[in-house]
Amino acid sequence: MSRSLPEIWRSGLVALVLLALVLLTTGTALAQPAAEPAPPATEPSAVTEPEPAEPRPAETEAAEPRSAEPRPEAASSQPRPGVATFKVELSPTEITVGDRVDAELTVVWMGPEPTSEPRFPTWQETWGKAEVLETGEVESFVDQSGRRIYRQGVTLTAFETGDFALPKVTVAVPLDDETVELTPEDPASFVVQSVLPEEEGEGLEPRDAAPLRALSPDQRFWWTVGVLAALTLGLAWQLWRRLGIALPGLTLRPLAPPLEELLEKLRQLDPAAPEPAHTGISHTLRNFLGRRLAVPAVESTTSEIQRLLRQSDIPPTIAQGAVRLLQECDQVKFARLEVTEAITDDRLLKARELAREIEDALRPPEPVAEAEA
Repeated sequence: MSRSLPEIWRSGLVALVLLALVLLTTGTALAQPAAEPAPPATEPSAVTEPEPAEPRPAETEAAEPRSAEPRPEAASSQPRPGVATFKVELSPTEITVGDRVDAELTVVWMGPEPTSEPRFPTWQETWGKAEVLETGEVESFVDQSGRRIYRQGVTLTAFETGDFALPKVTVAVPLDDETVELTPEDPASFVVQSVLPEEEGEGLEPRDAAPLRALSPDQRFWWTVGVLAALTLGLAWQLWRRLGIALPGLTLRPLAPPLEELLEKLRQLDPAAPEPAHTGISHTLRNFLGRRLAVPAVESTTSEIQRLLRQSDIPPTIAQGAVRLLQECDQVKFARLEVTEAITDDRLLKARELAREIEDALRPPEPVAEAEA
């Protein structure tokens, strides 16, 4: 069945119109944006602050550093409270020049058992401005409460007056996972006092320097003659002693050995007069040391004599005894320390014993006879 041409055109036109309507409706729907849902209404009083965002793992590690695990032998200058105490005690705290001071270093340990003995300081010749005379061994024991006690003794001295503050020292206690270092909280110190009297007596007050005065020609002449005469007599005396030149009317008397001279002079001292006796003991002992060691001991101070004795062959114990006796004599001579007759007699006996010990120590060894073939 065939259709006519006008009907075909009408059908085509209707189809085009319908197609145009469909395309227009679809394009409008695609071009319009989707409507966003309206936010819920909130009251001003109900507004809440935004919660902070949780930090990422990297930020957490940066903000909170991880505690490093303790390494072996890591030094810890501050031990845990109640684990240990360390103190330094001095006795006495007031001395005179050259006296001894006993320092006691005590560590009270209440922590875990150390892996080895604590390491006390390695002592040199000085501790600060003080000189170290002797160092004892480290003692270890447990008290009744179960605490471990470590103790060491050090003997000090000083040859200058004033306050001596000892620098703080450290004791290291090794443990399994660390090494605890202990330092005393309070520094130790002692005072060295002078043996001279504090009050100035008559004739000790300082005076202003007097102006220079020119001598007259006559005074200059006689002063020159006197000095030249004294020098001539001194040279003649030295030549007479050294060369043994016999002078008319004079006999040469040889000097007695140092020990015999000391014993003879000590017998002439009276213990009932303590001050002259101590002056004589000091001078006689200094003269003996000067002749025996060939040093200017009579013109030296007690501190200088101590340094000279350290460089000699005299044993330290004997040298310390001689220095201590000279210091006791200085206290009587300069500080006017009152002593009894019995103390003076004991020091006279001590001077004789020290001189014999020094003589025995410096005597050369006797030659050993060779065995006959």
